[in-house]
Amino acid sequence: MTNFSIFLKSFLFTSLLVLILSHQALAAKKQRNWRIGLGRMINTVYYGYETKKGDSDKTKVSANSSGQLYSTSLVLEYLFGGRKSPALFGVEFDLGTSTGQRNFTLENSNKKIGDILQKINTNYLYGGNVYFSDGGEEGFNWSVGLMTGSMAVKQTFQNGNVYDGGSDPDSDITYNTTQESSHTIPVEIVKLGLEWILETAVFRFEYFSTKQTFFGSEDAQTITSEDLGVLNSDNNRPQTETIKLQGGLGLVVQGRF
Repeated sequence: MTNFSIFLKSFLFTSLLVLILSHQALAAKKQRNWRIGLGRMINTVYYGYETKKGDSDKTKVSANSSGQLYSTSLVLEYLFGGRKSPALFGVEFDLGTSTGQRNFTLENSNKKIGDILQKINTNYLYGGNVYFSDGGEEGFNWSVGLMTGSMAVKQTFQNGNVYDGGSDPDSDITYNTTQESSHTIPVEIVKLGLEWILETAVFRFEYFSTKQTFFGSEDAQTITSEDLGVLNSDNNRPQTETIKLQGGLGLVVQGRF
């Protein structure tokens, strides 16, 4: 056997071995750019109510409540990057799948404005995330995201104008027994995430703020008197709602594909 033949066979054997090892490495390290899963948001919501009494001074009546509502969204994300470059940026789309709700009571002078069922749902959100290191690599990672879209908030009032005892504690005002309001609030979200990346799954914990503008100081909110209307025929006693979305926490669980 000539030296050339030995060299050629050694070269072919080495090349084949390299190809086999490379194929196994690529198969074991499949690029997974798609992420699909569910996100659970804990939203802090402020609700304020204001109207006027029927006395000559039109005395102001106000009450408010803040609380947390849990809602769920479908979270779809695609990371840009491959084997030759790190995945440092991804686009994300969220679609609400279930509403969160809470119950609270507003009163004034021991007289019920109403027992209120409040619901919140994510209509849609879209935006992107920037990763501090390769978002395709397994391990822990940090991310910063910007999202825009809208959220829906609904209030259902029951048992209005109810009071304890035989005498009316405040005869200068009569509240509606039942009423409801629905609002769509535009939001600009800035979020900070810490995620644990596994081979086929991702767990991400997020803190997010909901503002009127990115990096602004004003909470995403609506102030309106349209839905609840007025308490008298003279149209001088409107019911004004103030609803503020004040951010919260989130947990996202996704599969990687």
